[in-house]
Amino acid sequence: MNYNKQVDRIVEYFHRQEKTPDNLKIGAEFEHFIVRENDLSAVRYDENSKDGIKDLLEYLLQKGWHGNFEGNNLIGLEKQGSTITLEPGAQIELSTQHTSKLSEIERTYRNFVFDLMPWLESNQQLLIALGYQPYSKIEDIPFIPKQRYVYMSDYLIKKNKYALNMMKGTASTQLTLDYLDEEDYTKKFQVTCYLSPLLAILTDNSPIFEGQRYTKHALRTKIWLNCDDDRCGIIPHAFDGDYSYATYAQYILDRSPIIITREGQLCNTEDQPFKAVFDPDEFTDKELEQVLTMFFPDVRTKQFIEIRTADSIPYPLNFAYLALLKGLLYDCKNIKTIHDTVTECFEFKKILAFQQEIIKKGLKAKACDKHIMEVILKFMNLAKEGLVKEEQKYLEPLYRLVEIRKNPVTLINEKLRVGIPIKEALKDCIINNQFS
Repeated sequence: MNYNKQVDRIVEYFHRQEKTPDNLKIGAEFEHFIVRENDLSAVRYDENSKDGIKDLLEYLLQKGWHGNFEGNNLIGLEKQGSTITLEPGAQIELSTQHTSKLSEIERTYRNFVFDLMPWLESNQQLLIALGYQPYSKIEDIPFIPKQRYVYMSDYLIKKNKYALNMMKGTASTQLTLDYLDEEDYTKKFQVTCYLSPLLAILTDNSPIFEGQRYTKHALRTKIWLNCDDDRCGIIPHAFDGDYSYATYAQYILDRSPIIITREGQLCNTEDQPFKAVFDPDEFTDKELEQVLTMFFPDVRTKQFIEIRTADSIPYPLNFAYLALLKGLLYDCKNIKTIHDTVTECFEFKKILAFQQEIIKKGLKAKACDKHIMEVILKFMNLAKEGLVKEEQKYLEPLYRLVEIRKNPVTLINEKLRVGIPIKEALKDCIINNQFS
C-alpha cells in the first residue's frame, strides 16, 4: 500500500467536511443507564421478564421510531434525524441531529425522555445519568448481540485491565462541532485536548463502583486511561506545532482498527494496522467513517470534532456543559484567547501528568499552576460572552456549581458521607425525577 496516498485520502475526506462560518452546527450524544428501581441493578438487553432493553426498543417503535437490526435483533432506532443506539452493556444513547441551536437539541432530548417515561414507570425502572454503572458488577452484565462488540472485547481485553469496564460500565456526555478549515480545525483540536482533563473533573459524576463508594476522583477517566493506549486518551502528537489533518490520519493508519467493513461485511483485522488493509481507491466514505469510530481518544476527528471526556450528567447540567463548549469553541475570539494564553501547556507529557493529577486530587488539582476551578470559572465567563443572549441561560446550573467550588460527584459524596442511602443520594441523577 502507498502510505502517502492513504494519508492523502483521509486528509481529503477531512477537507470535505469543512463548513462555512454561517453553517457551523453542533450535535450531542447523551448516554444513560437504565436500572431497576428497587436495587439500581442494570437492566439487560434480553430479560426473561420481557422488560429488557430490547423490549423497550420494541415499545418505542410505537412512538414513531424506526428500527435498526443486526440479524433479527433490534439494536437501534431512528427518528427525525436523531438515533438511539446501545453501548455494549445496553447503556442507551441518544444522538441528536446537528443544529445551530441548543434549544433544538433540548427539545429532542426532552422528547426522547418523554417517549421513555411511560415504559420506565410501568416497569419500575429508572433512567439514570452517571459516569459509571451504579450497582451491577461487570461480569454480571452481558453484551448486547452485536458482532462489533464481540471483536472489540476479544481485542481490548488483552490490552488492559479495564477494557470490559469501559465497554459495559461507563456512560458519557459528548459534543460534536464543525470546523471551518485546517487552521480552525487545528486550533479547536488542540484547545479541546488541553481542556479535556478540565472537562473530566468538572463533570465528574462517578461516585459508585459496583455498588461501593468510590472515594477517589474521575473514575471514568481512570478506566478509559487503562483500556488501550493505542486508541484512548490524548493522541501523542496533538500539540505538535505542525499538527494537521495528516497528523490525525497517521494516528489512524498506524494502529489497528480492530474491525473494518467491506461490501457490507464486518471483517476482523486483529493486530494489523489500518495501513495494512486500507486501499484508498476502494474504501467508500462510509467504510472509512466506520474505521474512524474504532478509535476513542478524548478528542477525535470524524465528520466533525468530537469531545468525549465528560461523564454522563443529569439535566439541566448536561445542557450547561454543551453551552460551555459552544460558547468557547464557536467564538473566534475565545478560541484565539485560549489558544494564545495556554500555549505553554500544549505539551503531551504535561497533559498526561494533568490527567493523573485530577485522578489523584480531584478539584484540588492545578492547571498550569493555577487552581483548577479558577481556570474553569474564567472559561465559563468567556463562554457566556461567546453565546447569544437566549443561550446564556443554559450556563446557570454549571455556574452555581463552579461558584461553590464543587462538581456533581462532590454533591453526591456529601450525602453519602452522612449516611444518606445511595438511591436518595443519587436523586438528582435520576432523570425520571427531573421530568416527572
